[in-house]
Amino acid sequence: MTGWAKAMVVNNRLAAATAAKKVKRAMYKPSFRIMVRNTYSVRRLLSLLLQ
Repeated sequence: MTGWAKAMVVNNRLAAATAAKKVKRAMYKPSFRIMVRNTYSVRRLLSLLLQ
């Protein structure tokens, strides 16, 4: 029973890791654009605050 539970935990970890990798790959390109946009807006806000 404990061995089976351990195997399940390991499998879940592997599945979670692969899912995270897939999600990261899927989100990389759009998130990069969003990141650029966010940095631009942050810079604009900072410039407004520092005026």
